[in-house]
Amino acid sequence: MLRPLAMLTLALSTSACFMTGSVEHFRSTALPRAAFDLDCPEAQLQAAELGGSGGIGVSGCGKKAVYVFAAGAGWVNNTDGGKKR
Repeated sequence: MLRPLAMLTLALSTSACFMTGSVEHFRSTALPRAAFDLDCPEAQLQAAELGGSGGIGVSGCGKKAVYVFAAGAGWVNNTDGGKKR
């Protein structure tokens, strides 16, 4: 069983990986889902980090959505249904 300090170190190092390469990670794992959510071809989507929040903003075809990484679930749409904005 891992000790609490070892678990904390593992958690921090794992989250740091997602923070440093989050746009690349999002593009390689979740862009097809964003294309589906926004009803927009992947080639027309733009993804960008949203400051220090760890979120990824995706826009395309006149729509926007925000995705956050949830441990155990992957990238999750964190907007109100991907409504047109």
